[in-house]
Amino acid sequence: MKKNNYKKYNSNVKNGKLSYVVKHGILGWGVPVGIIITIWNYIDEKPQDFTNFIIESLPNLIVYPITGIFFGLIMFKVTKNKISNND
Repeated sequence: MKKNNYKKYNSNVKNGKLSYVVKHGILGWGVPVGIIITIWNYIDEKPQDFTNFIIESLPNLIVYPITGIFFGLIMFKVTKNKISNND
């Protein structure tokens, strides 16, 4: 592992699991994916009633951030293993 990557990974892990999961899992993966899927559905469906579309899209904006928690936990473990293997 390159020295710059090691410092970056180490600083991410030092901030703690909760911080990592919120930053990388929820905000870095879950919310953007939920928004992208919602935009994709909007382009694909071309809804006439925007209000109903937003209501129908709420599950995307809830489920993907929740899934981001699991993604963040997995990535935290992977990152921590990279650091411990490099020490």
